[in-house]
Amino acid sequence: MADLYADTGEKRWLELSYRFEHAAVMDPLKRQEDHLAGLHGNTNVPKAIASADRYAYTGNAADGTAARFFWERVVNHHTFATGGHGKDEYWRKPDELSAIIDGRTAESCNIYNMLKLTRRLFALEPEAKYAEFHERALFNHVLGSIDPNDGATCYMVPVGRGVRREYANMQRSFTCCVGSGMESHALHGDGIYYQSGDTLWINLFAPSTAEWSAAGVRLETETTFPEGEFVLITLDVKAPRVFTLAIRRPSWAGDGFEVKVNGRPGVATLPKPGSYVEIERTWKSGDVVGLVLPKALHLQPAPDNPRRAASRSS
Repeated sequence: MADLYADTGEKRWLELSYRFEHAAVMDPLKRQEDHLAGLHGNTNVPKAIASADRYAYTGNAADGTAARFFWERVVNHHTFATGGHGKDEYWRKPDELSAIIDGRTAESCNIYNMLKLTRRLFALEPEAKYAEFHERALFNHVLGSIDPNDGATCYMVPVGRGVRREYANMQRSFTCCVGSGMESHALHGDGIYYQSGDTLWINLFAPSTAEWSAAGVRLETETTFPEGEFVLITLDVKAPRVFTLAIRRPSWAGDGFEVKVNGRPGVATLPKPGSYVEIERTWKSGDVVGLVLPKALHLQPAPDNPRRAASRSS
């Protein structure tokens, strides 16, 4: 309904969208109250996506509050180290994760929709926290949800001890996670780059190209990440042009993080981890940006039990 309003400009569709809103779920979020425990995950994430879309079209503050608060609570209080959430498809109490890590956790559809919401929120408010979650969920859950041998996808990507992944029989099973699973793996490139005005954001480090047609700019990213720590970004510019490259410095990239332009360091002030290196200059064809992304092994404990933790190399 909100999309129809945006396409036609007819307010009857906007008014109808509020008739379909699930007030029992969305009104507490507008008041910044977390009542997610006991709710079905994938039934409710799309409601927050709709609020984010309607906020983009109308600027309605309550819609924006609901979408942002929902994202913050799910990511920071209901989510495992992999970026997944939920047990047996349902949310449990916030910050009480240690007792629910075993069993059927982290339904893939939930991550598919959480990444939709994450990309929408970044497009509205380009903050590093959205890119941080996108990276975590993409590399740990989404990429781990497909069998590279035959393309079978997972209903769950469980996070517990001694678990195995449930790869679907793609010819005989069609759960929601088979459908969204196929789409998820067509979206790996969605959200690597964003552009607004004279700024181009680079959020994820994956071998890729970006065509910024309006500016006459093409970028090619080469990287050994996640196994390695080196990134090269090569620019092809139709004519020399001033713009800003905003390159994410991951929160896990601490001492040893480095950025060079054409082999020269010191081209930009390095911000704290979890923010953006902004390089404004006149770019020309053949310019190369090199990054070093140092990684280290660390533990991420459950919020309610420091003795139950996941180990991550990052």
